[in-house]
Parts: sequence; C-alpha cells; structure tokens
Amino acid sequence: MRYGTIIVDLERHKVIDVLADRSAERAKTWLEAHPTVEIVSRDRGGTYADGSAQGAPLAQQVADKWYLCKNLGDAIEKYLLNARICMPPSSAPEPTAVVSSCAVPSEPRTPTKAEQETQGVKKSSEV
Repeated sequence: MRYGTIIVDLERHKVIDVLADRSAERAKTWLEAHPTVEIVSRDRGGTYADGSAQGAPLAQQVADKWYLCKNLGDAIEKYLLNARICMPPSSAPEPTAVVSSCAVPSEPRTPTKAEQETQGVKKSSEV
C-alpha cells in the first residue's frame, strides 16, 4: 500500500497540494518552498513534526482537530474497557409487560378543585 500527503489551507477549506509520500524530507521541501506558512496542523506522528520543524522552523505546530477527537475517543474507550463500573441494583421491580396502547377511562374524570382554579387562571389570562 502506498500513502501520500494532502496539503490543505484550513482557513479557506481548499486542497493546495498532494505530495507523493509521507516522508519528513518531502514535507520539509514543500514547506521550504512556501515560506509564508505560519501554522502547521498535523497528525500525531513524528514524521510531519520533523519535516515541519526542518522546513518551517518558525511555524507553530498544532494538533489537527480530527486527531484530538480521535485521541479523546481512544482514551474514553480504553477507560470504559478497563473500568469496573458497578451499578447498584434497582429498587424498582422489573417491568413484566410492555403496554402498547393507552387505556381510555369509561367515564370522563372530573378535574379537582385545584385543577379547575388553575384552568380558570389560564383561561382568564389567555383572553
């Protein structure tokens, strides 16, 4: 399998160039040919760190946000796999059946006095 390098202007969301491989030397050469680069957003590997440090020594190197999310996801997954989380037993009984429809009362329910007063307040304030 063969890998390359894609160079993207992250401010404009535009592909600038595609390099033939993933070598520090090729990244260094490209950066030397583009001296206006101030920030290099890269993966967590050392290849691009080396190429960036050599090709654009004054440029700030930052972790690409995709890799930050990837690192966070990996850390959470590792924690959850290693954690021994014990949930206390539920005090509520397990449901025995699922009700698929609502029961309709045979006679309409009369609202309580408090409900009637609340409804009266709502009706008078809605006017």
